Amino acid sequence: MMNSHEDFQIGLNRSQKFTLGLVLLVLVDIIWVASSELTKYLYEEEAYQKPLFTTYVKTSMFCVYLLGFLVYSPWRDMCSWSSSNSYVLMDPNVEDTNYFTDSPPPLSEPTYVPLKRPECSRSTSKSSGTESDDSGVRSVRFSKLAEVRQMSEEEATAALMARLSYTASVRADQIARRAANKLPVSKVAWLAFTFCVLWCMANYSYQAALEYGDAGLVSLLSCAAPLFTLLLSAAIPSEPMDRISLSKIAAVAMSIAGASTVCWSSLSPSFPLGASLALISASLYATYLVSLKKKVPSEEALDVPMFFGFVGLFCLLGLWPVVAAFHALGLEKFEWPTRPQWAVMFLNGLIGTVLSEVLWLW
Repeated sequence: MMNSHEDFQIGLNRSQKFTLGLVLLVLVDIIWVASSELTKYLYEEEAYQKPLFTTYVKTSMFCVYLLGFLVYSPWRDMCSWSSSNSYVLMDPNVEDTNYFTDSPPPLSEPTYVPLKRPECSRSTSKSSGTESDDSGVRSVRFSKLAEVRQMSEEEATAALMARLSYTASVRADQIARRAANKLPVSKVAWLAFTFCVLWCMANYSYQAALEYGDAGLVSLLSCAAPLFTLLLSAAIPSEPMDRISLSKIAAVAMSIAGASTVCWSSLSPSFPLGASLALISASLYATYLVSLKKKVPSEEALDVPMFFGFVGLFCLLGLWPVVAAFHALGLEKFEWPTRPQWAVMFLNGLIGTVLSEVLWLW
């Protein structure tokens, strides 16, 4: 059985996925603008200028996605898969001549279980004591044990596929291909571990830029992320579409020009540190996105909520020593937030980080 999300994705062609991606990007842009305003409100109105601790709290909230292992059965099934029963894609154009010689035996070793046959017991009781007689009556004795052999999962799956209709078999083949391309839990966790540091650095740089720089300046310089992404994807392409084209250059130029027009009235050149942090954040976001796309070329291979769930777990476990070090060095003195400050951070983290980052990466 498949969930409705996988049904929806299978039913989309390439152009429909592209259109859906544009809609999601517009939604993410709206969420990001609202999140930036909430962050400035936390820094200025609530007087809680702690960008590192704010990053730690919002990133750790990604752990909520790990609850999927409790409520989502496909994730639990991925944990129980072994190498013997994982999906394997086969080339339909190549004849498998060694199927019966190289594959494991279709049936398991025999096991013997007691056989209960009431008629046998009655016949035995009737014929007991008559074997030594010369009456000529012959009786048949059955074994009291039954030999049982189990069919392997591969054979059972093949038998099930053979009984399906053509439409159902095509759909089942799509499901099997998606399952075969899906990264296992261990690889998703390792991928999250390798990228969590880069993601935390990009997020912290952006939060610190909002503290030290003007919101308009930070918004303008954050628009350099598409430019960095365009250059990095052309330098290390993961597919032919990553090459630089005139339309992409025009789109990036229009994006930067539009942000400059909107933010021009609020720009101020007196925040060099905030400007530098905004540029660092944009470059780190671009590096993170291009590197992840290089590692995972297909969106069907990576379970995005699971990935961010592990990112949140690793940040929760590994970022608190950095918070303590910043406090000890005087770079950011730790203060326990008040209830209103917790409310702003929780709302900003839930919508501006947990929801928006998953939609953005999807």
